[in-house]
Amino acid sequence: MRVFLSSTYRDLIKYRKKAAEAVELLGQQAGRMEMFGAQPREPKDACLREIDQSDSFVGIYAFRYGYIPEGSKISITEIEFQHALERNKPIYCFVADDSYGWPNRMIEGLPGKHKLAKFKKEIRTRYTCKSFTTPEDLGMKIAASLGRYGNEISAPVYALGSMVRSMAAESDEERGKASAALEAAVSIANKTFQYIEELHRTGKRNYEEQRSLAAGWSAVGLQLTRLKNPPIELAERYFLKAQYWSSPQNWSDEWIRSSKIGLEEIAADSRQFLLPRATEREKSKSAAKKASARGKTKPPTARLLGHE
Repeated sequence: MRVFLSSTYRDLIKYRKKAAEAVELLGQQAGRMEMFGAQPREPKDACLREIDQSDSFVGIYAFRYGYIPEGSKISITEIEFQHALERNKPIYCFVADDSYGWPNRMIEGLPGKHKLAKFKKEIRTRYTCKSFTTPEDLGMKIAASLGRYGNEISAPVYALGSMVRSMAAESDEERGKASAALEAAVSIANKTFQYIEELHRTGKRNYEEQRSLAAGWSAVGLQLTRLKNPPIELAERYFLKAQYWSSPQNWSDEWIRSSKIGLEEIAADSRQFLLPRATEREKSKSAAKKASARGKTKPPTARLLGHE
């Protein structure tokens, strides 16, 4: 995943460095203007293009409003925020603690001060913001927020892959069941991911949708229990994921980790268990079709170079 870091620059150099380190420690890529290099486009356009190519957006705001490009009424930093909002990117906002000692030279005067206050008010109206003090404090809070997001979107789908490999010698019916389970697992994982993106964008929970997610995770768990040599531990994690979506407010980060129900983790285990079984079924179908075709058509007498 790629995370775009948005902020003013010269007042937050050390903070941006710690933010990038936090993102990269999570195994994600940090998109930031320091790494753009020479480009044949305006800085604003380069930033907006980078946001389009990113999966999420982290806004870091202190006491400078920043540069306002010619022809614009708002700063590049605010333009970046509005662009991420329009593109429905998951947005995380971090605002410097007003009570923390900040160098006067890094505090913008009028009229930028008024524009910044208005901008921060909009941010706080739309999102729950985290405050920060030191660069280390910011890095830790970014890691916690992005880590929680990763846990929510990742756990159940990876385990299905190894299971599919072990079913290669099973009947076509069993491979069909594995394929159906994999499709259902991918579907509920994608549905969950989309809901979480919407939740981060709006900050509002949709309880009807959460009940639907709980039912979906439970249904896949039941499919897993009906397979030959069922992956009971994986199925139990799907049922736990269903319990989570029934009342997510009751689950702590530690409980999510210990239960192994983070979305990426479950997704990985699911694919590992089911994918080989499902793909073996498709290979069998393909081989049968090719055999049938060979009986009906005359084989080519020559092979074209590059298509061997």
